[in-house]
Amino acid sequence: KELYSHIYKLSDKPDELGFTFPQGSTIGADSYLVVYCHPDDGSGAHPGFGLSRDGETLYLYNSANVCVQTVDVPALPDDLPYTRDASGTWSIGDYGTPGYPNTEDGHNAWMSAMNLSPVTVVISILPRP
Repeated sequence: KELYSHIYKLSDKPDELGFTFPQGSTIGADSYLVVYCHPDDGSGAHPGFGLSRDGETLYLYNSANVCVQTVDVPALPDDLPYTRDASGTWSIGDYGTPGYPNTEDGHNAWMSAMNLSPVTVVISILPRP
């Protein structure tokens, strides 16, 4: 069943309704929506607020302004996402997969779509003479 996301609001504060998803936006069955939280951009699926590097709570409100879900986002290491898997379990991901499943295959598909390839770094430590 399709979800009309434009009737929902997302906030990083419990007493503010915050960001309303764009009019006409939907999420199809077995699909997802990538929300990029950054304080400098309030367009598209960018709510115009960032997340604290120390962690914080996100609040999702319905059209009646009732909070229907909260997500406690922990402190995140740089460049690692907080993801939800098919069973509904949240965890810190191993790598970003924007627009792709939160799996190694999803990451590889994202890398391919971005024309990126894995990089191997080899560090050798030699004793001083």
